[in-house]
Amino acid sequence: MPPKSYAAVPLLAITLFAAACTGAPSTPQAAGKEGKADLPYGGPALPGLGSKPVWGIRSPGVSAVLAYGNVVAMLTGRQGYQVSVLDAATGKPLQRHQLTVAGNSTALGSEPVRLLRDTFQGRPVAVVRFKEQVPASGTQGEHDQLTDLVLDSEGKQVWRTPTTGGRSTDTRRKEGGSFNSGYAISHATTQGTLDKSPEGITSFQSITGGGPVRVNSSYGNDDVHDVVTDKAVMTDDKGLLDEGLRGVDLSQGGKTIWRKPKAEYVGAFGPNLMIENGDRIQQIDPATGQRRSDVAASEISGGSSGLSLDQVESWTYDPDTHAISAGGQRTLIIDGDTGKLRSRQDGPNPRELTATAAGGGVTFMAIEPKPAMPTIDGPAEKRPTSFLALDNRTGKILADNLPLTAISITDNKYALVENDGNFYSFHLKTEE
Repeated sequence: MPPKSYAAVPLLAITLFAAACTGAPSTPQAAGKEGKADLPYGGPALPGLGSKPVWGIRSPGVSAVLAYGNVVAMLTGRQGYQVSVLDAATGKPLQRHQLTVAGNSTALGSEPVRLLRDTFQGRPVAVVRFKEQVPASGTQGEHDQLTDLVLDSEGKQVWRTPTTGGRSTDTRRKEGGSFNSGYAISHATTQGTLDKSPEGITSFQSITGGGPVRVNSSYGNDDVHDVVTDKAVMTDDKGLLDEGLRGVDLSQGGKTIWRKPKAEYVGAFGPNLMIENGDRIQQIDPATGQRRSDVAASEISGGSSGLSLDQVESWTYDPDTHAISAGGQRTLIIDGDTGKLRSRQDGPNPRELTATAAGGGVTFMAIEPKPAMPTIDGPAEKRPTSFLALDNRTGKILADNLPLTAISITDNKYALVENDGNFYSFHLKTEE
């Protein structure tokens, strides 16, 4: 499975800045004609992609792009957001969703809307995450909540965070809960008594129905790092300082199935979880905790002064070469089968690189621009203007300063690229 964008793993997505706004509720619509055209591509040759685009359209106002399944989702708007879903092979518009985004949204930092990739019942989905203003209803007053809108590979709504309920006076609660692999996850704390301290409870509610699975957790945190199918990765509740990891089987009522008392979570790549366990970098089976690879951390990160993997904020996974690539001020490429290092840039990178997309043996990294000053309309947009392409088998640089503002790759081997205000779809080259 590709890395998910929860925890510290942005998944084949470019999530970019735009100004906060108010608008209409999330409303699905059958998409109209988007003006598909065979626009000529005037940019440079792109490593690992076909020489000519399959299709191209103009892309005014696009602020984020996410490829998943056989489609691409595009976020547009600054004073009224919408998500449009197009077929990656043909450019045919499939669905459009209008969003209500609360004004002065800070829940996602300077990003009032994020596009995230996840799975549901083994199939890829897109999660549109935004801070929503919920009107008063019944005894509940108007309030804001973090809302997830989950879209299938045709752009249709699979699930949406409920807007009923509201703040409770006797528990601290995450409104509605966030989506992760088919579960809506929420956190609450008990009231506590003179004889018993307050406790944390994390609830996993399957979006297909049935009762929630409730698991003990920290008082102020849901402790969830990730969910892979029906296995949750959580902070170990037996640790003295909320340290270590535990695997929880949601299909068995929240039973703890493994523990790693000193481990830190890195991410889910292919069939494995990667953890930093003391001075070892390990890949483990999410269902059993059994080790599948075990490599000295110094070999990966470059000695005692090297990089701690659990602090890396951007990863990609190439399903064609099983390469796990990390961005940042250093770049790493790890073999997803053996856990061994394929390539490492030892010197600090004067540029901040964000691992964005990977496929066919090529990893694309956005070269992040320097922070811009806010404008009178809100936070300044921060979009990359160039990309670096690496051979993820060897670490060799294939191209630098590619004049792109977005690239994302679908499961059916199309690369969606934004260049010079236009949006193109290219075939991804893969070895037979």
